[in-house]
Amino acid sequence: MGHHISFRSAILPFSVAAALSLTACGAQDAQQSADNSATTSAEAGAEAGADQVADGGVTLDGAWVKATDEDMTAIFGTLSNHSDADVTLESAEVDVDADAELHEVVQEAGSSVMQEVDGGLEIPAGGELNLEPGGYHIMLVELGEPITPGQDLELTLRFSDGSETVTTVPARAFEGAQEEYHAGDDEGMDHGDMDHENMDHGDMDHGSEGHDH
Repeated sequence: MGHHISFRSAILPFSVAAALSLTACGAQDAQQSADNSATTSAEAGAEAGADQVADGGVTLDGAWVKATDEDMTAIFGTLSNHSDADVTLESAEVDVDADAELHEVVQEAGSSVMQEVDGGLEIPAGGELNLEPGGYHIMLVELGEPITPGQDLELTLRFSDGSETVTTVPARAFEGAQEEYHAGDDEGMDHGDMDHENMDHGDMDHGSEGHDH
């Protein structure tokens, strides 16, 4: 007696196998597409980061400016040099009505004195330079408008290798000993040359009483 297999019985296993095969291929293609998309996104992100470093060489990380309604304040943060050569920050500019100067704090006759930096701020290759109260900082002088908490400033940094870095600097409100300024009547004085004695800029004294910024 011969064996008889119906057409219906024969095609059913084939159909199931084909469907499973197509499902597996579809899942594999979807996974491959997702992997390719993730790789492309990662590569694009890496290229963007590389462009940022290549364009600027130096970044200002954790930047902030003290909010004030007075005529001077300061910008702080960490200058990070991503290049393999020493670079000097030569000048800075902001998008508000103010002059930006590079300042440092030095000890003079037993007092901390703030003065404009001669020759710029050097950031070593692959290294960092902190801008902080009581140390190096970018001073904004002759402010023609208040800087309010939450306000963003656009800061342009120019370096000795001809590069520029543009970064956004948010304003913060600080009170108490963290960031207090006490300067007196500096009318007729050149801010770039003057000693801010007894003015508390973090831990330092620089100026006379009455000017909180």
